[in-house]
Amino acid sequence: MQNPPGMSPHILRLFDSALDAVVGMDDAGIVIAWNRSAEQIFGWAASAALGRNMGDLIIPLQHRAAHDAGLSHYLKTGHGPVLNNRIQITALDMGGREFPVELSVIPIAADGKTVFYAFIRSLEEQEKSRRQLQQRAIEAEILFEISQKLVDDVSSPALAEFCLQKICEVTGCSVGHLYEVGGPSGGAELRSSSLFHIAEERYLPARDISRRTSFARGQGLPGRVWASEAPLVIENIQNDANFKRADEYAALGLISGFAFPVRRRGEVRAVMEFFSATEIPLNDHLIKTAYTISGHVSLALDRKEESESRELLRRELAHRVGNSMSILASIFRNCCKSADTVAELQESFETRLLTIGKANRHFIDAVDGPASLRTLIDEAVQLFPKASSLTIEGEPVDVMPSAIMPLSLMLHELVTNSLKHGAVSRPTGTVAVSWSVTDAGQLKILWKEVLDAPVADSGREGYGTVLIRAVIERMLGGSFQRTFSGNEFEFLATISQAHFQRAKGSKGTGAKAPA
Repeated sequence: MQNPPGMSPHILRLFDSALDAVVGMDDAGIVIAWNRSAEQIFGWAASAALGRNMGDLIIPLQHRAAHDAGLSHYLKTGHGPVLNNRIQITALDMGGREFPVELSVIPIAADGKTVFYAFIRSLEEQEKSRRQLQQRAIEAEILFEISQKLVDDVSSPALAEFCLQKICEVTGCSVGHLYEVGGPSGGAELRSSSLFHIAEERYLPARDISRRTSFARGQGLPGRVWASEAPLVIENIQNDANFKRADEYAALGLISGFAFPVRRRGEVRAVMEFFSATEIPLNDHLIKTAYTISGHVSLALDRKEESESRELLRRELAHRVGNSMSILASIFRNCCKSADTVAELQESFETRLLTIGKANRHFIDAVDGPASLRTLIDEAVQLFPKASSLTIEGEPVDVMPSAIMPLSLMLHELVTNSLKHGAVSRPTGTVAVSWSVTDAGQLKILWKEVLDAPVADSGREGYGTVLIRAVIERMLGGSFQRTFSGNEFEFLATISQAHFQRAKGSKGTGAKAPA
């Protein structure tokens, strides 16, 4: 630090050792003193700063007019409102970066003139800490509100929309949206969930744009987040070649965006994306806050999903018990009508009762997913003697819980009829069961019996056929047909798509669909 006018070497050494920046200026606004701390804070070496105009050197453009006016007013009147006071303002460093400072200016008379010494302390660390505390407070408030929503038992969509809104408020974004992993080919794309937060009416077209836009892994903003499983910020979407909606969003005034993954049970199952009308890059603290919130969103959605699944299961069990009781009552009434003795009633009703019980056990075992059609068939034909000629063939197919009991009852009736009157009751009779999925997405189950003598349709519709008709047409939304030809009997059931699915890992290369 050079020796300014009127400053002793002792004071010079003191100023140069000060932890705050000490900057001197003469009455013309020219820098006359610049200590080591000033070099560190502003980036200018003393040799470069001395002799420069103070306003051009470190005062932001928006404050320069006030600086010049204040200096002129003091030189005329001897008064200045800024002098001898601590004020907080902003300053510029050598790179043009604006940052907050605490400033106190002291005028000193020297050789008939007035010089000014400014003591400047950077407030960047304090401001950084203040922002962090503020963000933590906002984060804690939002997490509390999310917890309150869970206590209030809001639906998962309502909770997701609430989180979109809160993250928009924290980050200053105008549009928030949730994409979910789904679609054909086993969840090979991100599709709009129709969950949005739109801050202003002028951004409403963003909803339609996103609804009609899907993303493959690695494609666009959400697709890249899905692939990387990490947050991504785009400061200017029009400069990003891998942003599908750039022109449409830019037309709405949306300039920057960011997104982060939402995990479900360890896997990325959704992506939250947000867009802003400002070019200012999103603050790292805001991104971290949003990402922290997303973790709690994932946990909250998981819990809500589990809760809703349990409630759905409870209702399904109640519905199933009611259905089972109604079916049993109907079966009992009809068995009573057709039975001549108590023994016949017991035989006729007891086997059907056991079938319904077994079907319900299957449902309970399959509450987390469907049950294997092959397993249902294997269990049904266990009533056949070991020596029976039986073949079973079909591609891997799972039936939904709603179809377990109807299919079990249908198979029971076919097995019982074969034991009493069909192929299994004959020494050389054979039974073949096959199934597959048609191109139209229906499940066809063919039961074929070959007897040792011609068989004819009696034309009489017994209770077994009545029961089969009820479960297939009313409970499975399907149809069936029986065919008698020579010594062959065929039963073909067609089941609608809602009641089954190809088993995982199946490529659909099983037996040809029955005609």
